[in-house]
Amino acid sequence: MAVRTPWTIAVSAVVVALGVIAALVWANARVDHAVVEGHAPRPETIGTVSEVAWAWETPEGHRLHHVLAGVSGALMVVDDGVIALDGETGDELWRYRARDRQVADAAVTPDRETLLLSYAAGDGGEGDGEDVLVFATGTGEIVGEHRTRGGDARRGYLGDGLRVSVGDGDPVTVTAESVYDGAPVWSRALEAPIPDPTRFHLADGVITPEAVIVAGSYEGAHEEYTVLAVALEPDTGRVLWEREYAYTDATAADVGLTVSPDGSVLLLEMPYTDTDGRLIHHLLEPASGAEPAGTFLHDRERRRVWFGEDGYVDHRLDGEVVEYRYVAFDGTVREEVTAPARPGEPETHRGWALSDGVLRVHFPEGAEHARGPVTVEVLAWDGGVRRIPVDLSAGEPWPGDESRAFRDGPVIVRVPGAILVTEDTGRRKGAWRVVALR
Repeated sequence: MAVRTPWTIAVSAVVVALGVIAALVWANARVDHAVVEGHAPRPETIGTVSEVAWAWETPEGHRLHHVLAGVSGALMVVDDGVIALDGETGDELWRYRARDRQVADAAVTPDRETLLLSYAAGDGGEGDGEDVLVFATGTGEIVGEHRTRGGDARRGYLGDGLRVSVGDGDPVTVTAESVYDGAPVWSRALEAPIPDPTRFHLADGVITPEAVIVAGSYEGAHEEYTVLAVALEPDTGRVLWEREYAYTDATAADVGLTVSPDGSVLLLEMPYTDTDGRLIHHLLEPASGAEPAGTFLHDRERRRVWFGEDGYVDHRLDGEVVEYRYVAFDGTVREEVTAPARPGEPETHRGWALSDGVLRVHFPEGAEHARGPVTVEVLAWDGGVRRIPVDLSAGEPWPGDESRAFRDGPVIVRVPGAILVTEDTGRRKGAWRVVALR
């Protein structure tokens, strides 16, 4: 049972008051809200694809902001709300559209059960914060709402039921709030072993069912650096483990955290190399910080496509050929396949690992980088190739130079029941068509 101090009681009162204000705002908006009656479908995650299953068009006069994965399929976040589709059929399951408002952001918890949809509060100024609605992704029912603090510069990471942020200051503080009502759950100061908190640079954070992990680096007195990774218990904020790695001549931006899909393996990406120039990363157990698989050596010329519980898929451009490999953590190459390089390689979407190979999408060719139909390829580990035509909507050319056009080209989004091909999600608003493969 949590102990409620006078500070937490006061904050809770503020949260309740803000919730009342937010509720009045929602009441004034013209809202179209339909939910699933009964049980929501829960399609299986598919291992590979061979054909087009269905296609979806953005409603006329609106823009597509994000394509996210819920427990039942795809969550199409448009400018005024969200439309949830069955991953297997493409049928609409539920929707929430606030006609008089503009979506500011959207995110799904790692278990895909919960969607946070935020709208700009007040006049949309930096200090006004955001009104957040919390949905069950399967049914569309509203399971919480709150208003975020305006001008909060802390970086946030989303977990199952928690939003965790790390604040700059002395000491560096990790704070957890409920995703449902924004109420504080716990706060933990990272007092040791950081000698000077003002010189700590947060790099990344992840949340698994077993641990909240944050990582960064701090600079010593003689230009030496230390990478610090700290794991906290999700329910209480209790420190589970800490790990330090010393290095020189690197930056905090080179530190990263990646978790395997099943949450069993944590990859701590480091900024230092071995004598052959390969980056030395560490494989950890999220709950204990143990290193059962030791280190993971990464060739700088290779880009990682997928990271799993027992290995990873990467690719390397070699002239006009791309090599894909499925590699075990001990360095054993389990599978590999080569294919001709695509236009714009390696700036194009790096692809996705399937049960039988690698899925990649071709950007439409042309001097003006026009958007339109593309080809999706399945490069099987046995050397076979399956090509699937995908009819993305034609539209205006991408702005900017050629490399930017390829970076913003078609991408792959995996949802229960399908694998989706769409235009860039999250960085540039305005995709018109989404095509599902099965």
